[in-house]
Amino acid sequence: MHWAVRISFERGFIDYIKHGNEQRLQLLSDALGEQYAQHGNWLFLRNNDRFVFQILRSFEHDNSEDKPGPGMPPHGWRTQFWVVDQNNKVLVGPRAPIPPDGTRRPILVNGAEVGAVIASPVERLTRNTDINFDKQQRQTSWLIVALATLLAALATFLLARGLLAPVKRLVDGTHKLAAGDFTTRVTPTSEDELGKLAQDFNQLASTLEKNQQMRRDFMADILTNCVRH
Repeated sequence: MHWAVRISFERGFIDYIKHGNEQRLQLLSDALGEQYAQHGNWLFLRNNDRFVFQILRSFEHDNSEDKPGPGMPPHGWRTQFWVVDQNNKVLVGPRAPIPPDGTRRPILVNGAEVGAVIASPVERLTRNTDINFDKQQRQTSWLIVALATLLAALATFLLARGLLAPVKRLVDGTHKLAAGDFTTRVTPTSEDELGKLAQDFNQLASTLEKNQQMRRDFMADILTNCVRH
């Protein structure tokens, strides 16, 4: 159960990150397309990574205390990304090779592709808040599993106790009958088979009690007659 919940959560969470990155890719490609149309080339991006980060930061709505330092990618960008020109030459991005299976969004100007924005696949969580959220979800899922197990054990205990208690009362009553205490009775607590068995037990005990009383009366009569004679 836990692993099913865990796998379901991870898939949903990764899809959430992937969807967010794809949205930012599209927004960034549109913004860079507008800038390219204004400048007519990519010279404005040469040694100007901060310009791209400023564009990305404009998409973010993080709290002021959670903003990244100067020159660092915004928190909202959860994977590595590259900006390339029409010849696939890297304009902005890390020195790592561009992954062939990365997500790619073309930068279009008047219908012509002048470059692209590429993001690495979402293989792991890279944003601290995402990692913390994931840890919290793991803890929560384990807590749910522990609570469910405890409730199941409690339900089993109560069910077993509810079934065994009437049987125990019948066993105790039988021991008392065997010891000669015919006044003992068992209170039926249900109308099922155990309840009917308790009623039969009480009827048997009542019959034995009456027979015992009749035997005592009979013995008393015999003793009285013997004394008279």
